[in-house]
Amino acid sequence: MLHSPTDETVGVENAQQILNAARHLKSFIAIDGADHLLTGRADARYVASMLAAWADRYARGPAGAGPA
Repeated sequence: MLHSPTDETVGVENAQQILNAARHLKSFIAIDGADHLLTGRADARYVASMLAAWADRYARGPAGAGPA
């Protein structure tokens, strides 16, 4: 989960509820100062790089084998 503690649209309490309800491995990444829609270019780039790094691990399959 990625969330800004200063998000005025969805409070961090809601993010915590979602995280607590998840039944699988989970992580929380705070994006300090970002707004809900990631309108700041630097914030959007940071989130994109975090998602790409996370997805890369799973796209490569076991032990980084790469796609078949």
